Amino acid sequence: MTSLLVELYDRHVLEKNVYQAFVSDCDEILFLSLTKISSNDKLSLRHFILDEVPHIQRVTFRQLSLEQMSNQLDYCLAEYDQVLLDVFGGDSLLALSLYQYGLDRDLPIVAMDVERGKQYKWVAGQLEKEDLDIPTLSIQQLIALRGGKMLKSKRPIHSAQQIAAIKKLAISAISNPAHWYQVTQFFSLAKTNDLHAETEKILENNGRYYHYPKSLIPLLVEAGMLCIESEDKKRVAYSFPSQEAQVFCRNKGHILEVYLYLLTLESQLFDECMIGGEIDWNGIFPEADNVQ
Repeated sequence: MTSLLVELYDRHVLEKNVYQAFVSDCDEILFLSLTKISSNDKLSLRHFILDEVPHIQRVTFRQLSLEQMSNQLDYCLAEYDQVLLDVFGGDSLLALSLYQYGLDRDLPIVAMDVERGKQYKWVAGQLEKEDLDIPTLSIQQLIALRGGKMLKSKRPIHSAQQIAAIKKLAISAISNPAHWYQVTQFFSLAKTNDLHAETEKILENNGRYYHYPKSLIPLLVEAGMLCIESEDKKRVAYSFPSQEAQVFCRNKGHILEVYLYLLTLESQLFDECMIGGEIDWNGIFPEADNVQ
């Protein structure tokens, strides 16, 4: 016996259109829309469903007209033994029409209340309510749902001492961005080999001079971004503990990214936090090139 889940399609709230696929046990899913769905949108959604929802064996799409909807659905659904209609998340006119179609054909109808973790089901004209564990989509899943692919990302872990130092550095950079630019330019100009550098304390580039940022060195060390190996009046030898630390010291904007990442973690408002994400928004289309 083949069962079918009938879903509304709305690319603006696409995550709402896939929740039911995770919690139902249907074999196939049919997405309905009053407007044309692009080939790329179909391909990305089909890939997502088949990759993330093992029990779904087939994904299809159908563009309908409200005037002919009943006849069109009768034709589409005739071959299935069981049909479940989901009227949550989509065009309101289509949702109302699908709801009425379900009532007319005595088909089970469901709708989710995501905020309250409830599901409502109409069976034989009777309304049933049940608690439901609403699936939570990860950042990678949300990106994949839109046809993208996460190429890389980081979730760095810092000690309390490092976090305090990074925050002080960030506040300094925000209050005096010109000085922070001077700091990052110094580390960028110093010749570095395998994260190690031995350099003079005053470096010149295009007639401009960049000084060793002595006042910020203790904070950079506390933040875990720098290790001082030797130092005299004119020269200094140091190393970066990691590639991430090197980027922190040489890229003037990276400190804000790290600062926001730490504040986000501290807020405890988000299930997932990451930094340095690189996304290919045409991840499933190998002929395209669109990496951010």
